[in-house]
Amino acid sequence: METKKYKRVYFPLTDPQQREIILGLLSAKGWNFEELETGLIAYKPVEEWDEKELENLTMDFDFPLGWEISEVSEQNWNSLWEKQISPLYINDELYIRTSFHPPAKKDMLEIVIDPKMSFGTGHHPTTELMIRFLLEEQIKGKNLIDMGTGTGVLSIIACKKGAARVYAIDNDPWSYENARENVIKNQCENVQIILNDASALKTLPPVDIFMANINRNIILNDLERYVNNLKKGSILILSGFYADDEDIVLEKARLLGLKHLSSRESDTWLGMKFVR
Repeated sequence: METKKYKRVYFPLTDPQQREIILGLLSAKGWNFEELETGLIAYKPVEEWDEKELENLTMDFDFPLGWEISEVSEQNWNSLWEKQISPLYINDELYIRTSFHPPAKKDMLEIVIDPKMSFGTGHHPTTELMIRFLLEEQIKGKNLIDMGTGTGVLSIIACKKGAARVYAIDNDPWSYENARENVIKNQCENVQIILNDASALKTLPPVDIFMANINRNIILNDLERYVNNLKKGSILILSGFYADDEDIVLEKARLLGLKHLSSRESDTWLGMKFVR
């Protein structure tokens, strides 16, 4: 089988606000991301590559932006994950590992996530913030929505904690396939993977817990749709944005009738919890 190829675009950006702009624009176009201290890396399959799209999206920025383009293969990417990713323990309660790591040595909640090109193993601060909020919730018998599911890690945790039904949504075909693989690997038959964006929400019932780990611009744009899928008393957990964005998210949430319960920060990133 021919190895799938990807275009790799490195943006040397360290400014949080500039990164937020890039993330918001490119994630809506189906790109995947890896964040480094020195910048941002975006990936797209070679067959979907259009350099003019990149140029058109970035031509109106009021800050200088350069990038470096290279080509990588799926096989090389997976090898990189094997070298760099270590198992993750959270609260001495949850153990997240890839299939090439050994099982946990003690009795605890354990899930297996093979990320491939979908970023969401729990190692990124925003994913860990979401996980910590989720572990505090009573999940058993409840229905959840996981918006921007990526690898499916949050949905799988909810499944393992006894959720009745989880709707996991992502608009990226690669994330959709990766989430499906991980759901099967973890035997979570009650997780439904949906290839779509927030427009899929109108076809789903109101849920008890809604999770969205995307980015500030998409969350602000779609927050009203999220609220429409919450029952009165339901929980909304958000991340994917910086601590500096807290006020603007709070204001939007207030206008939509949400009550802010708590915020949690990690390495300049922010997670927020609300109730309707």
